[in-house]
Amino acid sequence: MWKWYHSKILRKLIHIGDWSVAIRTINGETLEKNSGAPFVPVANTDKYWFADPILFENNEKTWLFVEAFDKTKYKGELGVFEVLDGICQNYKTILEKDYHLSYPYIFKDGNNIYMLPESGNGRVLTLYKAVDFPFKWELDCVLNTGEAFRDSTPYISNNELYIFTYERTDKNRFFHTFKCYNYRFDIKEKKIVLIDSFDDINKNMRSAGWVSYKNGNIIRVSQKCDKIYGEGLLFWTVPSEKCDWKKASLLKTVLGKDVFIQGLGHPITIHTYSRTTKYEVIDYRVRK
Repeated sequence: MWKWYHSKILRKLIHIGDWSVAIRTINGETLEKNSGAPFVPVANTDKYWFADPILFENNEKTWLFVEAFDKTKYKGELGVFEVLDGICQNYKTILEKDYHLSYPYIFKDGNNIYMLPESGNGRVLTLYKAVDFPFKWELDCVLNTGEAFRDSTPYISNNELYIFTYERTDKNRFFHTFKCYNYRFDIKEKKIVLIDSFDDINKNMRSAGWVSYKNGNIIRVSQKCDKIYGEGLLFWTVPSEKCDWKKASLLKTVLGKDVFIQGLGHPITIHTYSRTTKYEVIDYRVRK
């Protein structure tokens, strides 16, 4: 009885809260160079907590796309905030399915804006196109069915769509790079041309948001999950030619203790990062 009673108290004392999102204005150096100024929390609601933040600029406006986890339905929906003067406001749900959705990655190709959300619980990978950005989306094509890919992150090179994605089975974890042909028009033309698996680093290769390009290299962020889920963020650089991940170099490791949330202190976990020219965002959990 003594052990049960005191262990119950201990669990309450170290309870970790829901996921939340925080934003800050970029003043000088960004997160992979300097932890810098505090991030400002985006308040959760009675219905939702927010995670997987993805920033996107369009027509001189900034939008914050998020997973909105419905506490009553116990599954994620996708939603968007408008960012005005660093404040996230006017939240609106933009996509809901009968399975969990998260990680709404937004990217632009020509005049079209696409969204590639995570829908691993539905065992489907789907590409959506904005018909009235940022609030209305239609299904463009189904890229894959039958497998649970997580946090799929696209980039476009030489008019071809590449996707970094992550798969975890009962025994193994795999980091994949897919290359899709004519993805805008006919899913039958999709081909998987690269599948790379690295047993020693796979647990740290799950995408965590932001992707960029500099001096012929891809710069991307992944989740550090050595000890716990959401332990931190890893910033990588890899030569863009052939996406040879065996030549990836680690630029920076950012842990919760390296970040400060205004009014809350240092988070226990962080696992998604995104930025534009003006802002950068993370999601996090703090100890209550």
